[in-house]
Amino acid sequence: MKGDNLPSFLYRVVELLTPHRSYLEELADSGAEIECFVGIFAVGLCDQSYPHDLLAALAALRINVRLDLYPANDGENEN
Repeated sequence: MKGDNLPSFLYRVVELLTPHRSYLEELADSGAEIECFVGIFAVGLCDQSYPHDLLAALAALRINVRLDLYPANDGENEN
């Protein structure tokens, strides 16, 4: 979802997965890890706020969020 606002995307994930909460709980209780992987390519500073209600909703669904930050390749660091 290139260019989208990450918190808005995560709210949508919560909305889509909330009807399946009991199944996600079963998975987590059996030892599974549920993760939303997000790769962020940044050309400069990257700043976003994640509201507490969003984090609580993800936690209630047992969803971990993994953020991988990558510097955008601007060609200056190539040998």
